Amino acid sequence: MAGGMGSRMNNNKKMLLKINDEYIISILIKKLKKLNFNVNVCISDNTAFLNEILNEKIIHGTGDYSYDLKLSLDKLNLPVIIFPADVIFNIEIIEKFIDGSMEIKSGIVNLKINNELTGISIFFEKLYDYELKYSNINYNRNDFFNINYSSDYIKARKFFEK
Repeated sequence: MAGGMGSRMNNNKKMLLKINDEYIISILIKKLKKLNFNVNVCISDNTAFLNEILNEKIIHGTGDYSYDLKLSLDKLNLPVIIFPADVIFNIEIIEKFIDGSMEIKSGIVNLKINNELTGISIFFEKLYDYELKYSNINYNRNDFFNINYSSDYIKARKFFEK
């Protein structure tokens, strides 16, 4: 999901911030491909610049997260794992999350890190007009960063830069 306005950081290009001279979104895509994911990126007019940068399948959304999430899920085959475009982490977290999610009988499984939602979810069912049953998996980790504020970016750089 890469269609937001980046309002908390006042930067709609925050997924293009760099760690080790590589865009955050590029690092994310590389990790997902390493796990054999088919990558689709949902963008909006706010982030149309990504069309010029990425070589992935693009889903054109509106910038409204709920609408764009439903749009993306309707276009993709289940199960689908959703990631925000501005997260950086060690890949083992996602491997462990996927393994743990397969044992849970819920329509949606959300990843929490240190008891905070990350924006990463696996959808086993489509979104309908009724609420899906959901579960959360929590891990206590120091190697996951959701870049919402400048301070998050500084912490991620300190942790991941060589």
